[in-house]
Amino acid sequence: MQKRYDYHSIDEYIPILSTFIVAALAVITIAIIVGQSVLEKTVFFLLGSSVIVGVIRTYLKGKNTYVEISDGGILFNGWKERFFSTWSEVKEIKIMTPIYEAQRYRIYTDRGCFLISMIEPADSPQHLPWDRTKKEAGKYTEELIWEIKKRSPYVKMTYSIWNRPL
Repeated sequence: MQKRYDYHSIDEYIPILSTFIVAALAVITIAIIVGQSVLEKTVFFLLGSSVIVGVIRTYLKGKNTYVEISDGGILFNGWKERFFSTWSEVKEIKIMTPIYEAQRYRIYTDRGCFLISMIEPADSPQHLPWDRTKKEAGKYTEELIWEIKKRSPYVKMTYSIWNRPL
C-alpha cells in the first residue's frame, strides 16, 4: 500500500496573497519614489523585489513538498532534501502546536527530520482556503500520524518545549 500526502491546499491562497502583496508594494513604491534620490529608489526596488521573491519561493516550497508512506517506510521530499526512512528508523514524533485545527508535528528519523502540517492526500480534491479553518481540516494530518505510530515499532510521542501539557 502506498499513499502520498502533500500540501496542495495552499495552491489557492498563496497566489492570492502574493497578488495583494505585489499590488500593495507597487502602490507604496510609486508613492515613495516620487521625488526620491537614486539611492533611495534602488533600496525600495530591492526591498520590493526581495519580498516578491520570498513569496514565490514559499509557494514553490509548499507545492513541491510531499510525504509518501508505503509498506517499506516513509519518504519525505522537501524543497532541498529528500530521504527515505524505514519504519524502524522513525524514532520520535514531536507535537509542535497545541491547537487541533493547526496541528504541526516534527518527525525525527535516523536520516533526518521533517515537519508535517495541514497535509491532504494527493488524490483528494482541492479545498478552498477557508476550509482549512474547519475542524475536519486536520483529519488527514492526524490520519498520517496515526499510521506512522501504528507502523513504527520504536516511535515515541513528545511535546515541544513550548507545548508542554499543564
